[in-house]
Amino acid sequence: MKKQILVAIACLVVAFAFAQKKELKAAEKAIKSNNYAEAKAALGQAEGMLSSMDDKLTSKYHLLKAQALYAGGSGNQDDVDKAIEELKGVGASEAADAADLKNLMVKNFLEKANAQYGNKQYAQAAGNFENIFRVSPQDTAFLYNAAISADLGQEVDKALTYYHELKDIGYTGIETEFYAVEKASGEEKPF
Repeated sequence: MKKQILVAIACLVVAFAFAQKKELKAAEKAIKSNNYAEAKAALGQAEGMLSSMDDKLTSKYHLLKAQALYAGGSGNQDDVDKAIEELKGVGASEAADAADLKNLMVKNFLEKANAQYGNKQYAQAAGNFENIFRVSPQDTAFLYNAAISADLGQEVDKALTYYHELKDIGYTGIETEFYAVEKASGEEKPF
């Protein structure tokens, strides 16, 4: 009797693990075909099983959720914020794919922000500069750009919030520049 119960439990565990992988595969397939609504639905079903997933599957779940929410750059601001949060849950097993997604997000946000800034749409540019900082917190200059853009866009409260955050993280604006002496001409050139 004891063996039968153990075998039944083992079968349930295997079936449960298979169901987790099945939902994640369905979400991954939907993302590859740019069907983000279907991916969100599949991930919604997998979310209930999140607590029982191993680290690798949990990491995969967070990456897929971030991709589905970001929706190739067409997600709304709330979804983008959630996608950035989901990326924080990605572990080492999916780190390379998460880095690729972060780079894509930064590139897209930067293109939008520069275009908006050039078109004097400062408030929108501030939001995209902030998104870059949230994706890549070590790039504090983008939060500074967000503050300047918000100020130019007459969103003084938002700009002040950014400036306070910059102060809190110790931003000084000081940059290190490296120079090298060219052997042929003896001229100093910036790196």
